[in-house]
Amino acid sequence: MRLLATDTGLMSEFTDPTEVKYAILSHVWARKTSDNDTSYGPELTYDDYIRIRTKQGNKPILKKLPSKVRRSCEVAKRHGISFIWIDTCCINKSSSSELSEAINSMYRWYSLAQVCYAYLYDVDHAKTKFHDSEWFERGWTLQELIAPPVVLFFDSEWQMIGSRYDLSDEIQSITNIDRAVLRKERQISDVCVAQRMSWAASRKTTREEDKAYCLVGIFDVHLPPSTANANTPLSASKRPSSRRYPIRASWLGA
Repeated sequence: MRLLATDTGLMSEFTDPTEVKYAILSHVWARKTSDNDTSYGPELTYDDYIRIRTKQGNKPILKKLPSKVRRSCEVAKRHGISFIWIDTCCINKSSSSELSEAINSMYRWYSLAQVCYAYLYDVDHAKTKFHDSEWFERGWTLQELIAPPVVLFFDSEWQMIGSRYDLSDEIQSITNIDRAVLRKERQISDVCVAQRMSWAASRKTTREEDKAYCLVGIFDVHLPPSTANANTPLSASKRPSSRRYPIRASWLGA
């Protein structure tokens, strides 16, 4: 697991995430809406990071990193947290084995973080409301909402909106996730398969196969990344749970 130092932006590797205290970022990846989209700024990838690091050597590089990365590091540092994990740059996606490990470990990584910062790029208190954020529509952010012990929401200017606990009533109305789950008063394993599936039903992913992969942690299963049809691994992800919970055949894609 790679983590960024929140004071320097330098990256380190840790074999056991339980031995280090870290924050974690949840966000919607930037997408270019049109050729004339002047607000678009590409995400920092692992390769981008390595190029910057190579030029700077072992010197602090935080000021060289994009605003989203830099600001999340600054927030974590203010909270007394020395490291942060950010999916865009902390995973080498050109390595299939590393990508596989990340997909299967991500729910655990979020659950072990001290805090998750949910950055809502499209929320402006003067214009866009919290409940209208695209963040609540994406597939990957479902586990990022549920897994961490604490989630803090930030608007486009990095002003804190509130915590998952304090906003649990509003989040329940947006997502239909039981408030007790949001407040960590009920284990996700105690929620029936059909209900957990309903949380993901209207969420969107960029790639079809991600509809399955983003649910791996929700159902506590292990899946190898595959180029197969997304319906195949998704059905597989529901079968282990069916041994413990009664589910209709329709939930298994039958």
